[in-house]
Amino acid sequence: LIFKNNNKYVEKLTHHVSSFIENIGYNIERILGVGISIQGIADKNRKSVLYGKILPGTYSCFESLQSYFTIPIMLFHDVRCAAAAELWQVKLIDNAIYVSISEHLGGALIINNQIDFGKKGYSGALEHLQIHHQGRNCYCGQKGCLETYCSLSALLDENETIEQFFKLLRCNNQEIKLRWDCFLDNLALGLNATYLLLERDIILGGDIASYLIDDDIMTLQHKIKKIATFPIDDKFIRIAQQQNNASVIGAGLPLIIEYLECQGVLVF
Repeated sequence: LIFKNNNKYVEKLTHHVSSFIENIGYNIERILGVGISIQGIADKNRKSVLYGKILPGTYSCFESLQSYFTIPIMLFHDVRCAAAAELWQVKLIDNAIYVSISEHLGGALIINNQIDFGKKGYSGALEHLQIHHQGRNCYCGQKGCLETYCSLSALLDENETIEQFFKLLRCNNQEIKLRWDCFLDNLALGLNATYLLLERDIILGGDIASYLIDDDIMTLQHKIKKIATFPIDDKFIRIAQQQNNASVIGAGLPLIIEYLECQGVLVF
């Protein structure tokens, strides 16, 4: 279903969700609600979108979704959803920086075993950290953002798939190796600044996660250590454990966690 900011899209989305609920065989009274992972920043009430420039138009159509349902409809930032799924999978993550590398780049902060929202909702948006101040144009309107160098959109050529890229990389294709090395150089710039500010372990997730190997992590850590202001002695980057459908899982978790906590169940 291709996103369109109009009533027709809302009606189609409503039909898909309603059909799914009907097909799984549960009465609507047993459904806690619907969590929707979006490529935008949702407000604290989870009902409207504060910021979103990736999809065309605006996200105002989502605000009318609730009128089609008798159960709660909630909106969540996709990378925070993925970070929540990782936190659920691993359980004991005290503090960390979650970095999602998919078609677009995104970040989320885990502080005291919780996903940090920030003052207004923009916490963790390292995709717009500027690493080259007169660099490539970003969809946010700035230049040189990490998004423009370290997303899959930036890494892959037109019509090239992630599977093709990593297959050639593991076969030591020289052109691909050079491109990958440049990608890691830029990623190191962004993650060094982030690590310098927060000094937290980094979790790499997103579509890229399942293709990464230990050598990639070691190379990235080495590049960061070379440019770091202070010595970094230990291993501080790991690959996300929750790799499949992380944003989807994370969109449903808040409803489940809130229900369990209301029942007196200690979740974390």
